[in-house]
Amino acid sequence: MNNIITRKKSIATNRETLEEFVEYPNFPVFIGCTDQKPEKDLKANMKWMICKDSGCIQLYNLMPPEVIYSQYHSEAIGGIWEEHHKIFCKFISRNIKGDVIEIGGSNGSLANRYLNSYKKIKWTIVEPGMREDNDNLDENINFINAFFDKDIKLDKGKSIVHSHAFEHMYEPTVFLDDIFNYLEEGGRQIFSVPNLTKYLENKYSNSINFEHTFFFTEELLEHLLSFRKFKIIEKDYFMEHSIFYAVEKDESVVSLNLQNQYEQNKTKYLNMLNYYKEIVEIINKELNSNNSNNNFLFGGHIFSQFLIYLGLNQTKIRFILDNSNEKEDKRLYGSSLKIKKPKIIKDLENPTIIVFAGQYQNEIESQFLEINKNSKLITPSNYRDY
Repeated sequence: MNNIITRKKSIATNRETLEEFVEYPNFPVFIGCTDQKPEKDLKANMKWMICKDSGCIQLYNLMPPEVIYSQYHSEAIGGIWEEHHKIFCKFISRNIKGDVIEIGGSNGSLANRYLNSYKKIKWTIVEPGMREDNDNLDENINFINAFFDKDIKLDKGKSIVHSHAFEHMYEPTVFLDDIFNYLEEGGRQIFSVPNLTKYLENKYSNSINFEHTFFFTEELLEHLLSFRKFKIIEKDYFMEHSIFYAVEKDESVVSLNLQNQYEQNKTKYLNMLNYYKEIVEIINKELNSNNSNNNFLFGGHIFSQFLIYLGLNQTKIRFILDNSNEKEDKRLYGSSLKIKKPKIIKDLENPTIIVFAGQYQNEIESQFLEINKNSKLITPSNYRDY
């Protein structure tokens, strides 16, 4: 694969303070589903380094963005995302200044919710994976089909918004610099980020991957914000899912000290990895011991890719279940498994569904039991019973 970017310096220190940590050879590079033939799926070495002076875990080889984001695959659907957007819009309304540039606005759902609930303003979405079916969006929403960087043609403004975009940046400090240079003095950056510390503590497999290319704690993020002259105006938490920040461009900000969280981050990540290795071993024994044709796996996403990569026997799985209309009848990239909507289990007798859905676990378990009360779920709370 051409155009692979090697990241040799620490995001936290900008120095060569990295040591080799964990490596996954031949991991699928695209987190999503596809119509293409399996032999066309690209795989690469997912090699993680850790900064000795900060504990920042970061990807060594970065895949070309045009490969990682080659197909639309991020819908942010479900009850938790609905609530996230509702609460985040309220947070935006308290901190906004003027019109908005939203970075990575996906299908426009956040912008649409805000404009339908609060003041009508001009809202421009800068999104490289722009959807073509935007007919149901508010007329005040404009799209720019591009990556946000210093070369994009935008007038200086007062408000930048982004939601679950920061963790996708290959050069997060440059990203913060570009936002700083775009904003007027006193302009604000209002954003939501995944609570990666909680993700890792709770052993969610979507913490870091080919898209989320570095692990940051609140302490590291706030160090980077202060170093880039952003003052925190407001901070709030959404469950253990996200952290909301409103920060203001302020040349007088003094940089916060960088904390070294090397031991904590390393231990948490290795605990998570060993957890999934154990899960795969136990589930494979269960799958191999039954002759059912009604075994399913939840999630046309990294949740399933990670389990399959670690050895989950996909020949024993009938379909992957996912709520996305976009993914239905496609194949999970890097696997042989097709995607079906959960309704397929409605009339089956005792279907077995493997559900390791991270921060969406309770929501997904409830959905399956509502569709078919006789569903047998293998989950984080009961997998050791098998």
